[in-house]
Order: sequence, then C-alpha cells, then structure tokens
Amino acid sequence: RALAAPRSAARRALATESTGVDWPAGGPRLSPAVRDKAQFESLRAEAFASRHRPDIAPLLKCNDLAEAVAEVVSAKLSRSASDTRLPQTVLRELLWSTLKGDERVGADVAAIIARDPAAHTHLQVIGYLKGFHAVQAQRCAHAFWLKGGFENDHIAFAIQDRVNEMFAVDIHPGALIGGGCFLDHGTTVVIGETSTIGRDCTILQGVTLGGTGKARTARHPHLRDRVTVGVGATIVGNIVLGDDVTVAAQAVVSVDVPPGLTVIETNKFLDPAACADEVEAHPDTWAFDPELHGHAVRQMGTPDAAADGWKNPGGDPEKRV
Repeated sequence: RALAAPRSAARRALATESTGVDWPAGGPRLSPAVRDKAQFESLRAEAFASRHRPDIAPLLKCNDLAEAVAEVVSAKLSRSASDTRLPQTVLRELLWSTLKGDERVGADVAAIIARDPAAHTHLQVIGYLKGFHAVQAQRCAHAFWLKGGFENDHIAFAIQDRVNEMFAVDIHPGALIGGGCFLDHGTTVVIGETSTIGRDCTILQGVTLGGTGKARTARHPHLRDRVTVGVGATIVGNIVLGDDVTVAAQAVVSVDVPPGLTVIETNKFLDPAACADEVEAHPDTWAFDPELHGHAVRQMGTPDAAADGWKNPGGDPEKRV
C-alpha cells in the first residue's frame, strides 16, 4: 500500500483541486451528472453499432462515463511492451477510481465536441483522441503525485512516462488542469510541474509551458479560463495569462498577459478592441497579418497586479479549476 510522505501537504498546497462546478459565462446549465449520463448513453449507442469489434465490446460492459474512459485509456497504456508498463487491470482500476465523480472528465468531452469540428461522435472523442486520453491519464497521475511517497511517485511517473512514450505528450503529474480542457492533437505538448490551467482552455500541438530557474517553487505558467494557445507557442516562467487570452502560433511569452489580449511573436500584444473592424472583417487571420493589426500592436512589460487586480481574481488559480 502506498504511503503518504511529509511533502504531500506541500504538494496539495501547490495544487488544491476544487470539486465545485464553475460554469463559464453563458455555458450550459445542466448538472455534471445529467451531462455525463447523456454522454455515456450516446457513447453506448455508438459503441453498440460496432459491438463485434474486440476493442469496442468492453465499452458495453461499462456502467458510467468514467469507467468507459478508464477502460479505453488503460487498454492503450498497457498495449505494448514497456519497462514502466502497468498491467491493464491495475491501470483500469486506478483510472476509474480517480476519474469517478470528477466532473472535469465530462467537461472535457463536451468541450471537444463543441470546439473541434473534426470531432463528430462521443465514441470518436473517448475512443480515439490521444489528447483527451493524455489529459485523463494525467489526472490519475496527479492524484498519486499529491499523496507523495515512493510507491505513489512510482505510479505517477510510470503513467507520465507511458503517456509520453505512447502519445508524445509530456505532462508532469504535478500540473493542475481544469475542466473543459481541449488538447488538440497533443503531439509534443510539454506542461511543467507547477503549471496550472484554468477552465475551458484550448492547447494545440507543440506547445510548451516551461519553467525558469532551478528553485523548487512555482516556476511555470498559470493559464486562467478560456485561454487559447496556438501551435508551437512557448510560454515560460511563473507568469499569468488572464482570462480569454490568445497566444498565436510560434509566439514566445515570458511576461504576464492581461485578459482578452492576443500575443504574437515575442511578448508583442494585440488588443482586439483597438482593431474591431479588422477583427470583424478577418476573424481568422487578423492576429497574424501585420497589415491588418498594425496600430493594435503594443509592447508591454509586466502589468502592475496590485493596480489592475486581474492576476488573482477571487483567490488562488488552483481553487478555480
């Protein structure tokens, strides 16, 4: 039996998870339980049509959404030879016990269906999207990482290592990921130990949430709610990206970003409000075309958090996911 280590309290202080529901503005008003049941029924119906397939049939024996996710992810993580492999029966139980009752799982499914035009069915999302699988596996690893102790650490890092090996997604067990996370494609995404990601964020392939310095303290980025990070972006340091921030593809960010802004190139900010006509006329390209965003570009340093009050609204970011 894994034993908790003294440092487990410090880990929980770094990543205190909330079990409350934090719907985004204008979001659905269904309870997580109702939403998850509807998603599971859709999954069962879709799986039933392919019940003859050996990889689909086990889903029909599952009783809820969390168990179905545990079945799929554990099967993938134990599929081929690996020095750090855990048996599927063990992985399945670990995943199910961790994900059961966690409303973020259903929120992730709903987010992908809503935000990915290539995601057509619940079976596709739960059965085949490795970004979704990587996030659910990390949620399990995170639970063991919080407990501390040699055996718990072994489980947490074995899961991280296997996810990295299988999916080319490297998320430290210490990172805290909010509900409604859409890890699109996922390939070569790296998320460091003290990173926090708020509700309803979208992260594309090749993104790095990296650390600065060697101190064993908070040293990675904190993404607030509804942040979108484009392909290949690099975000480093103990910085905060406010609500509704967009980071353009290949951008480098090393300073705090106030809510609602778009970041391009290296710490170069665009204010959508300053170029509303261009945004309306070219919604998909305005942030990447110098001729369009011209006068909206601003070079900014780190804002004064005490004056602006946006960096820490309503308490620690860890309590909002």
